[in-house]
Amino acid sequence: MTNEKAEAEGFKNALESLFADKEERKRIKATQDYASVRKKLHEMGGDALLTLSMTAFFLGITSSALREARKKYDDPFFLSKSHTARKDQILRWWATVLKKKSGVEEEIEGSAGLDLRPSPNLFIVFKDKITGRPVVLCNSLITSVSDELLSDTLRAGCRVVALTPETAIEKPWALHEEKAAYIEAYRKHLEAKHRQKLQWLDREQAQSKALADRAELDASTIRR
Repeated sequence: MTNEKAEAEGFKNALESLFADKEERKRIKATQDYASVRKKLHEMGGDALLTLSMTAFFLGITSSALREARKKYDDPFFLSKSHTARKDQILRWWATVLKKKSGVEEEIEGSAGLDLRPSPNLFIVFKDKITGRPVVLCNSLITSVSDELLSDTLRAGCRVVALTPETAIEKPWALHEEKAAYIEAYRKHLEAKHRQKLQWLDREQAQSKALADRAELDASTIRR
């Protein structure tokens, strides 16, 4: 199957899986609106199952590149007789593939993207043509980057790099609004963690006071 046919196959399979309305499917198919289908795939939850052709289409790579990566690295489709895998497993696997191909030595910790708890997080980084410096495009999943820009960056060459949130924020980013969105997400995360800590302190204080009141009551009862 040629790369063009493979992409068309992925487009067709994704279209049929994602859009229940027959007329909408016909319209998208007639206009060959690949961007809308990729956007829909990006919006799907991590537990969504993707076929091989849908995966190649989703990642913006050729079927041969996907086949080669599956041979060289742990294959997320290995255990499935129907050759499907969860979207979150595919993203995790593809991040590892890019990391190994780029020669980054650091271990990837935690889950990719949406969970801010692990340190480090995963960020898509490329080399700026003018300055030659590494520039952050986005966090691997906390992103509003368009499918077209993401696909172009993947094709042009980039790395998935493990960085702490603080380190990533200090680095230059390609898009100011993307960095601002990540800072806002991280700020909310820190505020939530701070609230949890304060709630824990409040509980500890209340328990301590209750124990002290009980001890004082017991002591006064004995004196009587």
